[in-house]
Amino acid sequence: ALLEFAATARLDTGGYTLSQHIPFDSTHKFSAVRIDGARAMTLVKGAPEKLLPACTQYIDETGERRPLSPAVLTYQWNEMTTHAMRVLALAISDQPVSSDDFPPLTLVGLLGIRDELRSETPAAVREVQGAGVQVVMITGDNRDTAAAIAKEAGLLRRDDDVVLTGGELSSKSDEEIKQLLPRLRVVARALPGDKSRLVRLAQEMELVTGMTGDGINDAPALKKADVGFAMGSGTEVAKEAGDIVILNDNFRSIAKAILYGRTIFKSIRKFVIFQLTMNLCAVGVSVLGPFLGVENPITVVQMLWVNIIMDTLAALAYAGEAPLEEYMEEPPKKRAEPIFTSAMLHQVLCMGLY
Repeated sequence: ALLEFAATARLDTGGYTLSQHIPFDSTHKFSAVRIDGARAMTLVKGAPEKLLPACTQYIDETGERRPLSPAVLTYQWNEMTTHAMRVLALAISDQPVSSDDFPPLTLVGLLGIRDELRSETPAAVREVQGAGVQVVMITGDNRDTAAAIAKEAGLLRRDDDVVLTGGELSSKSDEEIKQLLPRLRVVARALPGDKSRLVRLAQEMELVTGMTGDGINDAPALKKADVGFAMGSGTEVAKEAGDIVILNDNFRSIAKAILYGRTIFKSIRKFVIFQLTMNLCAVGVSVLGPFLGVENPITVVQMLWVNIIMDTLAALAYAGEAPLEEYMEEPPKKRAEPIFTSAMLHQVLCMGLY
């Protein structure tokens, strides 16, 4: 997006050479390059809360440097973030920049980038929440931008929904986070370690945890989660660490995965009930027959025929059973819940004896 925006200016960038490069780091929240040529300068790009305190001047529309008024800038910044824009600050300096310290900077401008929400995302979020799944958005955006996007997606709907920043998360103990976790909806300005920590704490609470991600930093959390959803456009490291690759990068696909998973689980239970009921019936007749004077109530060939028809047709029927939307209205299963339950045993015994 930045390259396409800058290309419209048709600037002559010839004659400049790169002499220093500080790559972006989620801890420092900025990147910088030092260029030499007709004029030596350092170009800095990063989070406004990181760069603005170091900005003493700004460049006006005529190219002149003016004293910076933080109040006006803060208002404009807040306006952009409340419209779900990711805001970057662009600044220059005549002096080199280190990763730990800034010289006085001159602000070039604030740049707003907005990731448009897919039209089907709010409905998919509602569907997943209706299925008893808690959705938490973990992002590097600032608090206001993340909250605005979360409201559009339908994640923030109640007054007691919790929004935390990475710094606030780091300052809390594991026990404090566990108490907040059921109401946690958004983690803004998150660091890579925050994702793995949240997955670990959720699993300690006996919750089945899924994690989505696309970057190298997401790989540890994708590997640790019970189900890792890697984005199709993501890095190969993330895809290797995940269990499922979402080719279209769509949250709706995760909702479908949950629906199909529940359908398969129900089909397995139905098939187990069917098999045990039929076998109980067939074995019961074979055992009780001689006591009632029938020496071979079911021959070996007949038993094989029953099993061929029973196993083949039933397996095909249950394997191809269509998923029903009503499955998404049921609460999720607990981690330790067995496949075969007492209700299933009661059904097998009653139907088998009948």
